[in-house]
Amino acid sequence: MNCTPDLESPTLAQGDQSESSEIQITEINALLNQLEEQHHYLKKEAELALKQLQETQSQLEEQAQDNELLLLQLHQVQEELERYFLESQRLSKDKEKLNQKLDRQKTTLTNQKTMLFTGYREARKDWLASGKKLGNNMVKATYKKLLSATYEN
Repeated sequence: MNCTPDLESPTLAQGDQSESSEIQITEINALLNQLEEQHHYLKKEAELALKQLQETQSQLEEQAQDNELLLLQLHQVQEELERYFLESQRLSKDKEKLNQKLDRQKTTLTNQKTMLFTGYREARKDWLASGKKLGNNMVKATYKKLLSATYEN
């Protein structure tokens, strides 16, 4: 057994440590490079996502403005529709009133014609029976009334 201290052992240990440190540094640098690549990739992804978000927000704002415009137009159309509906109801009532008035006038005209024809017939009978000039004048006057009433209406 040799009792001399091994002088080469510490240098070997230092060499091993040095190699181990270099390996670790290389591994750390590789990890650092990977992390930098991931950071760069994630940064690009974040920029893309931000750009997409901005575009989406812009589209949403445009759609909100379009929706607001459409809503205003819808309200205008609704107001016009209500106005036309009320006008239609008013015209329907007016038409009904006019139809009723026309029916009354037709009835009145029919009654007047009936009365005139009755008067004409009676006057003619009287005229034929009496043969007098007065009856003739009554017949003519009644006939004129009948004609004027017929042509007026």
